[in-house]
Amino acid sequence: MGFDEEKSILLSWHVEINTFPKILQHIGEWLPSFHFGSGAWNIIQGNSPDLKNYLILLGYLVVFILVATYIRGKQEN
Repeated sequence: MGFDEEKSILLSWHVEINTFPKILQHIGEWLPSFHFGSGAWNIIQGNSPDLKNYLILLGYLVVFILVATYIRGKQEN
């Protein structure tokens, strides 16, 4: 059972993304869990994760840090 781009972890469930309606498939392809899972499948197959996986995960990291910093600043005031 190999990984193709239509398999993912969506909402932390092990479900093939192609079982969802098209709109949810498009949304699921931008979730961090999809790119984390995709990178893991690439490693299992002996390949390195795609640069796109790293960039999207890095983008989510930056957004979460900015949101956490903003919320923390509001709490201190």
